Parts: sequence; structure tokens; C-alpha cells
Amino acid sequence: MKVEFIPDKQLSKDVIELDIRASELTPNVQNLISQLINLDNRADIIPIKEEDCVIILKPSDIIFVDVVSNELLIYTQNKTYQIKERLNRFSERLGGYDFVQVSKHALVNLNHLISLENSFSGNMLAILTDGHQTDVSRKYLSLLKQKLGI
Repeated sequence: MKVEFIPDKQLSKDVIELDIRASELTPNVQNLISQLINLDNRADIIPIKEEDCVIILKPSDIIFVDVVSNELLIYTQNKTYQIKERLNRFSERLGGYDFVQVSKHALVNLNHLISLENSFSGNMLAILTDGHQTDVSRKYLSLLKQKLGI
């Protein structure tokens, strides 16, 4: 990959213009475009509502998110939070942070991913920090590998 900065005095100081050039629109190019678009949407904090208060979480503290019985479980290093929210909505709130969907019911923070191991059913098992584990379904494995660059 070649990166070059070209100053353009005709642009105002708060405008950044990017051109991406490649021989074809590959999944890697699409991934790069998606990451650049999501940089503006990246959340610095994620407020979640518990019974009688609002908890402020940093996305970097979230290890993974899992759906169990119509509830969203948010696993952090210190505590597990249980909220009523759809997984896709919560994923949008994360705004392109380093999370990837690994199954129909789970998101994983790539910064907390330690390893991937083979599982019984042909799926993979994601080993995460603090001993957490979650299944990676075959359907989502290629997306995870793409995000990891493998």
C-alpha cells in the first residue's frame, strides 16, 4: 500500500479529501473504505441504561457482546451488563470501532481477541481476554479473517 500526502490550499482547513486507487474494488478495498467512513462515527463512550442509572462505557473496555434470551449481555473486564437492545442497533452505536460480528448473536472486540481455535461443529472458538470465549460461526469466519488480515 502506498500512502501519499498532497497539500491542497484550495481546501478549507476542516476538509479532508481522499482518493483511493486500486485495479479493482476488492473486499480489502471495500473494508478500507468502510473503516475510513466509520472514523467519523466512532464512539468515544457508549451510554447504557441499567435499572435506575446510566452507565458510561468506553468501547475499548468491552470484550464482547452476546445475545441471550432477547437481552444483550455486554462483557467488560470488570462486569457484565444486561440491557434490552438489539445487537445490530448496539453495533451501530459502536460506530465502526474494532468490533466484528462473529455469529448471529455475538460481536467481538478485536483488541481482546487472543486466539481462534477449532471447535466441534466445524465452527471456530474465539478465545478472549479474561478467559471469555464465544463461538465464531462459519458464516462470519471470512469477515473475521478479513478484519484480521489473514
